[in-house]
Amino acid sequence: MTRCHPRAYGTALAALDPAARRAVEGSFAGLRFIRGQLGHRADPGDFIQPPPGGGTAPPSAWTWAPLSPPAPHRGTAREASPYREYRAYLAGRPLGQTLARTAGFLSQAHATAGHAGHRNSPAATR
Repeated sequence: MTRCHPRAYGTALAALDPAARRAVEGSFAGLRFIRGQLGHRADPGDFIQPPPGGGTAPPSAWTWAPLSPPAPHRGTAREASPYREYRAYLAGRPLGQTLARTAGFLSQAHATAGHAGHRNSPAATR
């Protein structure tokens, strides 16, 4: 979305109040941290945990697991910020909350991109 429709993405961000904007951007940074860890240092199951009391809670009620900081290595400064965002906006919170926040924002950005006209879409340039 940020590459194909940067204007729509920026417009959707600007429409949010400052706290919601920080939450959306923090959630995306936390999700990028997860993406960067998958397959190299972690399995998907390392990032989630059942809610307290367990039971048969739906997956959306599971929470993001609190994780230790990644081991220092080349590029540590680059990885420190996404880890901090993961801890601040995801860890301990329900998966459904994060997914609803990010999907809702992306839906809004997508709708904004659609209203911008189809002349900017990749298909229209073929």
